[in-house]
Amino acid sequence: MSTGDAGSRYIPKKVLRVAALLEDRLTLQAIATLTLPYRASRMALDTYFSEWANVIGRHNRLTIGWIKAYETEPQPHIHAVLVASGPLDCSHARQSWREIAAPRYPEAAFVEPYRFGIGGLGYGMKSLDRSSEQVQFSDNLSAFLPGGGTRFFGRTSAERRHIRRIALQREARG
Repeated sequence: MSTGDAGSRYIPKKVLRVAALLEDRLTLQAIATLTLPYRASRMALDTYFSEWANVIGRHNRLTIGWIKAYETEPQPHIHAVLVASGPLDCSHARQSWREIAAPRYPEAAFVEPYRFGIGGLGYGMKSLDRSSEQVQFSDNLSAFLPGGGTRFFGRTSAERRHIRRIALQREARG
C-alpha cells in the first residue's frame, strides 16, 4: 500500500493527488479489506457493507462515513476507509464482518487503524479514474470536512441533524 515505486505503478498519479487531499482533510480512522469465501453479487456486498458500517457506528457510538471501492479479482471484495470523529475498535470491526458475511472464514476481514502518509486511501481508490467507477463515497462524507459545509450533504432537516451530531462528536473527542 505504499506510494513508493511499487505502489506508483498501480495507482494513477491523479488518484494519489485526490487521496492526499482527502487524507489531509478527513478524520480517517480505519482501513479495511473485506472478503468472502465465495462469489457474491455487488448487491450482496452492498447489503453486508451497510449492515457492517451500522454495527461499527453503534458499537463505537460514532457516526461513520466511508470511502469504499470494489474489486472483482481474484473474487469480489471491498477496500474501505472509515471516517469518524474518534478512534474505532478495529478488532470489533473484524469480528463483525465475519459474523455478518463470513462466519466460518477467519481471513474474511483485515481492519486496522488508518496510518497516514503510506498510501492506504490511494490504494483503495486506485480504480477512481476508470470508466466503470468502482469507488463510492458515503452520503455524509462532506459533514466530516472542516466546517461541515452543506453543499452536498445537509440540505434536509435530517442531514442537518447528522451534521450537528458529527460536530458534537468531534468537540467531545478533542
